[in-house]
Amino acid sequence: MSRPTLLQRIARTQLLLVFGFQLLILTSGSLLVGMPLMQAAARDLAALIMMSAKTWGELPAERRPALVEELAKRRGLQLTLATEPLHSARPWLPYLRTLERDLSGETGSPVTVHAGQDTDYAVDILLHGQRLRFGFDHQRLGADPVSALALMFIGSLLLAMLAARPLARRLTAPLRNLAAGAEQVGRGATPVLPLPEGIEELRHLTETFNTMAAQVQQLLHTRNTLLAGVSHDLRSPLTRLQMALELHREQTPHALAARLDKELAQMNALIGEFLGFAAGVAAEDRAPIPLLAFIRQIARELPQPLAGMTYHGTDEQVTASPTALRRVLENLLLNAARHGDGRVRVETAQRAGQVELTIDDHGPGIPAAERSRVLQPFVRLEASRNRGTGGSGLGLAIVQAICQVNGWALELTDAPTGGLRVRLRIPRTV
Repeated sequence: MSRPTLLQRIARTQLLLVFGFQLLILTSGSLLVGMPLMQAAARDLAALIMMSAKTWGELPAERRPALVEELAKRRGLQLTLATEPLHSARPWLPYLRTLERDLSGETGSPVTVHAGQDTDYAVDILLHGQRLRFGFDHQRLGADPVSALALMFIGSLLLAMLAARPLARRLTAPLRNLAAGAEQVGRGATPVLPLPEGIEELRHLTETFNTMAAQVQQLLHTRNTLLAGVSHDLRSPLTRLQMALELHREQTPHALAARLDKELAQMNALIGEFLGFAAGVAAEDRAPIPLLAFIRQIARELPQPLAGMTYHGTDEQVTASPTALRRVLENLLLNAARHGDGRVRVETAQRAGQVELTIDDHGPGIPAAERSRVLQPFVRLEASRNRGTGGSGLGLAIVQAICQVNGWALELTDAPTGGLRVRLRIPRTV
């Protein structure tokens, strides 16, 4: 289940607050205003009914129709003689309960309000042995509490929802900028986010983020400069050693000279990897690249041949930085060549608007528990050390860093051949 967004959380909180506020207002209004007014109105109607009943009993028969007409016309009461008691349903409205209580107090006997036949409500009053029936419509009550409560509740909720959306957008806009800025920092950029107006906490957070982004960029620059400087300084004595070896090669035993050549070549390659790592992984201009043709070109230029390399799939185009993609593919192919005896299977396929590149080798593979660790700088597994494959442990770290900068997805899994499968997903050309 997906987590609620900030907009949903704010809307939910506001709805709960509005609902609680409504309950408080309705409760206090009902107890302090509504109930007294309702009781006063019920007393007035009960007094009118009792006065009309007494007046009807005191008037001569010939004048009673005029009273009936006057009550219907001016008071909204229908007065008739009833021959049988009422047996209809009893309404639940509090106003009618109060009216029953007042009429019962006036007559000295229980009085019940029922649903009428010709009117909404009817009540019988026994007077001098006669049953007088007073009927009145719902409008006679002068209030509709159910509709009023429903209108207040729905209207308040709608207003709360309308208020929550702009408020949430005002809060989330700087947060979205911060999220986008964090992605840019991860890609090696130094964004300067605009400071939001009106909210001091968000403004302070944005200022802190801008400062942090600048500090991160400065730290990366310092690290890269230090690595590049150290690597460059190491190359100078290595060059002198190489020259000394060449000058004294005739006096040096062949086996010793071969071993020194190998050691110097490994140290030069190691320094080259340091320089490559220090060169940085900032995103560059992108261009459409035919992937399989690009891989074939890189494979031909590798220092270690891949005689058993096979290609599958179509030559899909990807949108990428040529330099960044070359560094990634060189490292992945060299890694496969070192550990897979030169037998590598390359396949391309389209997956949901992306080109998926799969590289399988025939090497020993990488245990699942170690796959995240080998993507860190200077990490080499014991198996690779024991096999003497060389390397500094920077190859996959460089690949991971470049993929993070460019928004590519890198995944290490088991290959059907028993070795390592590297899966790389890159946006294809639109």
